[in-house]
Amino acid sequence: MRVFVFIAFFLTQLTWAVELPPKMLRACIDYDNDIVTIKWSPPKDGCGSFEKYLVFGSENLGPFKKLTEITNLGISEYPHALLVQNTSWRYYITTYYLCGGVDSLRSDTLEIDITYPINIEIDSISYDLETQHIVAGWKKNPSRDTKHYEIFDYRSGSGDLLGQTEELIFDVTEKRSGRFPIVLATIDSCNLSSLLSQPHEVVFLKGSIDSCSKKISLSWNLYVGWGDLDSQSVFLSKNDETYIKYTTLSSTAKSSNVKDFELGDTIKLFVRSYKGEKSSTSNTITFYTRKLVKPEKLTLNVVDVENNMLVISWLCEKQKDTREFNIYVGQNRQVFKKLSTTPVNLVKNSYQIQDLENKPNTRSYFYYIESVDKCGDQSMTTDTSVSIHLDTNKTNIHNEYLGWQNGVLSYSIETQNGSTWNEVLKKPNVFVKQETNDLTECYRIAATENTNNPFVAHSNTVCRKKKLRYYVTTGLNIGGVNRRFIIKGQGINRNESRFKIYNRWGEMIKSGTLNESWDGSYKGKSVDPGIYLYVAKIYGENGEYEQTKGTISVVN
Repeated sequence: MRVFVFIAFFLTQLTWAVELPPKMLRACIDYDNDIVTIKWSPPKDGCGSFEKYLVFGSENLGPFKKLTEITNLGISEYPHALLVQNTSWRYYITTYYLCGGVDSLRSDTLEIDITYPINIEIDSISYDLETQHIVAGWKKNPSRDTKHYEIFDYRSGSGDLLGQTEELIFDVTEKRSGRFPIVLATIDSCNLSSLLSQPHEVVFLKGSIDSCSKKISLSWNLYVGWGDLDSQSVFLSKNDETYIKYTTLSSTAKSSNVKDFELGDTIKLFVRSYKGEKSSTSNTITFYTRKLVKPEKLTLNVVDVENNMLVISWLCEKQKDTREFNIYVGQNRQVFKKLSTTPVNLVKNSYQIQDLENKPNTRSYFYYIESVDKCGDQSMTTDTSVSIHLDTNKTNIHNEYLGWQNGVLSYSIETQNGSTWNEVLKKPNVFVKQETNDLTECYRIAATENTNNPFVAHSNTVCRKKKLRYYVTTGLNIGGVNRRFIIKGQGINRNESRFKIYNRWGEMIKSGTLNESWDGSYKGKSVDPGIYLYVAKIYGENGEYEQTKGTISVVN
């Protein structure tokens, strides 16, 4: 057992004894003070045999001379001050002693390091798709001695240090936000630097969307750092699906359009530039599109008559994407024309306009409302409504009101008393002429909607004229007092009413409206005395009609 322990202890001492010389690392010169710093990696000394280092130097290929002794094993560098500038030196170190003090070990020879690292270029700078940080990347410098790489903001043209790394990749955005040219330098262990690389600048993508034409317009700057590009591509992701290559573009393209989407899609886009096997990705831009919201409710409330003017009222709910309303009018349900356009008012949802082109006492008119969205497209239309026209010359003195979903609950006759209106008769259907014969005031028709909170539509107003009464002159004294045939009375529509005079042979010798009279002449001469026949059609101002005939006695 003791033998085994001793052997193990002995092997351990041999393993950690001073068996190797120090490894020479570098000899770096500081030209500001002409001091060369010699650096090495100390050996292990498991058996405690180390006594000293001897540092030797050779000037301009001359013989080596001892420069110093160092008795501390842990020291790993020595500053050698040159007495003469611009001289070349070589160095080595001898270590005393091996275990048991048997021998010494000499290191390899090292010259002053005046070789700058090889100049290398950035492969690419690119936006990271996930973080949207700008990241620079390059290949390892093939120089024998590389300590780290330094990355600079090159906007000033001389370089503003962003940071250093021993890796072959650098996150620019972590050090400084924004976009700017990036350059790279390689630093060796003597802090010698390569030349700065060519500036590289990433592609920055911008875009705008026209929802109405469903087009996204893209623009960007060309990648800087590779010279002429080989090609460029636009990549698209729709609704967070995998990116696909949307289109390939020329090396000089700086803009493109995207149309492959529908409103409601989420569109993500980036541009990728290519040069040989290298590529660079721009920033990603995202468009959150949405479908235009149609009105939840568009209703033509009522077509009314107020102060002898047609008034159209309607309601629109959820109108945030509505731009305007078009109001259409027609004399029937087949042919319409645009009456007017009203812009949307987002602080209210009820609207009213007057029809300044058409008069309610002429006829009834049909209307409907069309909502137009922000893109100029029709989004919704109302049902068609028709105004009430009161015409006392007809059997049914007014038309049915159309347009309410639940129809009309009742029709009423309202008479005017000063500034107020009083209901005198109500029924579920239209009124006929006979039901108004006894009315002597101004009156109108009111239609009430069949709902809990009804709208009321009114007709034009008709004022009753005097009842038709007339009498006919039946004696005519051409040379006396009663020298003219005339029909007199009240409530006569003289423009519409007509008369005709015939002689005893049935020949018509006079005709005209009741605005005219007969003076007993025919073809410019007085007729002979005798009996003549008259026939008259008489219309009243309230729509009455009568036909009368009789004889006229003509004397001289």
